[in-house]
Amino acid sequence: VTIDDIDVCDLNVHSLRDQIGVVSQEPVLFDGTLYENIKMGNETATMDQVIEACRLVSRLFPLLAEQQTCCCDF
Repeated sequence: VTIDDIDVCDLNVHSLRDQIGVVSQEPVLFDGTLYENIKMGNETATMDQVIEACRLVSRLFPLLAEQQTCCCDF
């Protein structure tokens, strides 16, 4: 298996794992607060960072319906 023509066996496994994530097809909320659910995967995230992430996502939702939106416009 290669990533950008580099054999994954030649990569630092810890660095590689830090850059890989999973996005489920079904949204799931875990038992806990919204803050805890949102910061999952980044336990050091502050409340301000979580609020900013929510603000940015809320700005993107209207664009999801526009299939021709160019990502370079952000």
